[in-house]
Amino acid sequence: MKIRIEIPEKLDYPLRQSTKKHRLVKGGRGGGKSESVARVIIERMMMGSGNVLCSRSVQNSIEDSVYSLFSKLIIKMELTPVFRILKNAIIYLPTGSRMIFKGCNALSDPKSESAKGLDEFEIAWIEEAHTITERDVDILVPSIRKEGAVFFWTYNSNRVCFVDEHFSKHSNAEITSIHYWENPFCPKTLIEEAEECLRTNSTKFREIWKGEISTDTSRKVLILAWIESALRLYKKDNPGREVYGLDVSDGGDDWDALARRKGMALEQLWQWEFPGGNTIKTAKKAVEYMGGIGTKAHLVFDRVGVGSGVKATMIEMFPGIETTPYNNGDAVEDKSYTYDESGAKNKDVFGNYGAQHWFRIRKWFENAYKKELGMKDKNGNEIEDYITINPDIKYLLELKQQLLQIEFRENERGLKYIVKAPKGTKSPNLADATMMSFRNPKEISGIITI
Repeated sequence: MKIRIEIPEKLDYPLRQSTKKHRLVKGGRGGGKSESVARVIIERMMMGSGNVLCSRSVQNSIEDSVYSLFSKLIIKMELTPVFRILKNAIIYLPTGSRMIFKGCNALSDPKSESAKGLDEFEIAWIEEAHTITERDVDILVPSIRKEGAVFFWTYNSNRVCFVDEHFSKHSNAEITSIHYWENPFCPKTLIEEAEECLRTNSTKFREIWKGEISTDTSRKVLILAWIESALRLYKKDNPGREVYGLDVSDGGDDWDALARRKGMALEQLWQWEFPGGNTIKTAKKAVEYMGGIGTKAHLVFDRVGVGSGVKATMIEMFPGIETTPYNNGDAVEDKSYTYDESGAKNKDVFGNYGAQHWFRIRKWFENAYKKELGMKDKNGNEIEDYITINPDIKYLLELKQQLLQIEFRENERGLKYIVKAPKGTKSPNLADATMMSFRNPKEISGIITI
């Protein structure tokens, strides 16, 4: 059966001819990244390639995958006589090769054995790879071990991205950028949308269509420019007390995370895994990193869900350590205080304490940016309240990714709420630990209360 499979000329070499194991395609919308890779995979299967894994960082159902894209292409290209579209897989009938769809969250789940049995797979396609973490790569890449196996990675270039950073230094990787004006198959309606966006909102055009790092604060709590200012302003000697923030794993592929700040500086991060959310081990590990029993540091911990078990453990095993329980769902503090120059009160801006605190952190990050530019506060004074981050901190890239994924939404009353894990992203354990560490501690000596 002969068919003609067309893709943009710019992608012909990296997708078809390159000898590199890892082939990365990034850019803005309309570049044809996903459809081109899907077409090449169909082509390779028809040329005799073996099994295909289609993955992404988080996939909770088949609807989250590229299954529908393949199904539509197979029908459009009139290939249904040789491809059988099943409920959760696609089979190429002449060879029996199969295409399966599993997220990295399933592959890394200790209760699942999804990562096993991938030895005979020859192709892996990781879509939306800008959400992929270092842990995902460490699990996924060694699982596809057949000689000559190829990895395709497609992603938007407008995000801080681990795969971009990782594979830019990789000797067996090739990275290609493509945009809608380089894609001869880009629909006319999409081109018109891009040109209209350029005319009406050049900032959004650069983010959406050119794939540049976002500077849009209309839905994001933080932007990269603010975080980078916080990194550049860091000094080794920081006044103030030590406060730790502990985010407790809720199981699955989530890990415990601990952040240490001194004054207004984030100085260290840790993360570790105890399957099943073992709060006793978690509490012991946190205290170990805090300097052991007798430490003068203060611990802020998430008291909701699994984290509530930390309270009982601390009372029993470490009664002398000062702690402050944290709950995003708590009521807004200082409800009648004016929030900003508009005169709106806190109770009329935020839906809960979590949103209020994240916006407090947002302000401190923005202040770091303003401080670096030499700007003054509204009274003409030097800006004093701003966050800094140790640039040598462990897990820095992952922290950046997580901080940048935090979004906010407004309900019908206009109250702000935080969306910590937008669709396709994982629980931001490092960002949550960091956020909690910047909560003002309640002064409690050896007594743990809610």
